[in-house]
Amino acid sequence: RCRFYGNIEVGSDVSVEQLMSAYDAVVLAYGAESDRPLGIPGENLKGVHSARELVNWYNGHPDHVDGPFPDLVQSAKECVIIGHGNVAIDCARVLLSKTKALASSDICEHALSALRSSSINHVSLVGRRGPAQMAFTIKELREVTRLDGTTCHVHSQEIDKGSNEASLEEISKSRPLKKKFDFIKGLEDPPPSETVGDSDDSPRRLSVRFFLSPLRVEGEEGRVSGVECAVTALEGPPGRQKAKDTGERVVLPAQLLLTSVGYLSRGMEGVPFDSKRAVVPSKGGRVLTDDSAASVIPGLYVAGWLKRGPTGIIGTNIPDAKETVNAICEDLERLSGVSAKESPLDLQAVASDTGKALVDTEGWRRIEAIEDDEGKAKGKPREKIVDWQALIKAATSS
Repeated sequence: RCRFYGNIEVGSDVSVEQLMSAYDAVVLAYGAESDRPLGIPGENLKGVHSARELVNWYNGHPDHVDGPFPDLVQSAKECVIIGHGNVAIDCARVLLSKTKALASSDICEHALSALRSSSINHVSLVGRRGPAQMAFTIKELREVTRLDGTTCHVHSQEIDKGSNEASLEEISKSRPLKKKFDFIKGLEDPPPSETVGDSDDSPRRLSVRFFLSPLRVEGEEGRVSGVECAVTALEGPPGRQKAKDTGERVVLPAQLLLTSVGYLSRGMEGVPFDSKRAVVPSKGGRVLTDDSAASVIPGLYVAGWLKRGPTGIIGTNIPDAKETVNAICEDLERLSGVSAKESPLDLQAVASDTGKALVDTEGWRRIEAIEDDEGKAKGKPREKIVDWQALIKAATSS
């Protein structure tokens, strides 16, 4: 059986030690919730945010509903997104989509309302390496390039630059990569004329840029106005190519700059953490102590990005999870015989002690039902509840 407990924070409301005293095995799988910074001058200017913050805003995370994005999307015309992953491309999709198309999705009403008066008409997706190294999936790439009212292009010289011998060898060994490369080559049209406007029906533009590495964020009156980039070139053998600064510089205008260059896991009270690699130290899914002996902590396991770092997609995590599950299965007989566990942890009592209301599976289903009903009335899959108190009220109502 599977039981769900929400609105309780491990590490503060309940300790890992308490969980380990009540369960034979505890698996840490809370991922990577922090953003990797660019680490360049000007990163703290107004209008510079992580792509994750934007995603949390339009997806209705209660902590991000009152963020700065309504003002930013209404006053910015040009947006630069640093990164060539699926999160970056999803941000571009939302910013460039016509709101009448978004209205039938589960985007939150506060975001849809702000996007209706968005002035953004040009989004640039920027990566420091070439088309053979981009992390987009072909599905996401196709979707964003086929948006109604949006034209997409790449610079032919950047495609040529990315067709070096080492990259072509990488492409020849991967059918999915070849499909992506061929698709992106088909976008080698010259930039369209600057006939862009501010209304929802005005044409918009997506530029996919390669071989640009951000060096400095430029600003005017405390707000981002552009990003200075180093023009790079690839060097190294196939599969290990790195971007090298050529000395040439390019400035991309932007009144909104989003960063999507990776994530970082955070440590948890009572759990060993490798701050340099931002992972929980482990061997085969078993958590290790952080001392010189690096011995296994019985009954404590880790999986996913917290285990190996923020790389890969769901498909990558499947073999990773299998390794951890196999470790649990190998250890379970020994673990259950070590000592009798205490009675099951009363998380309801723990939550009460903190003044919180515990949300169980039934509570989650009540939230889902209310969101689905609200969405159905608006012709969309759901209308998310975006306030913590309203979520708890929905979960605990009879």
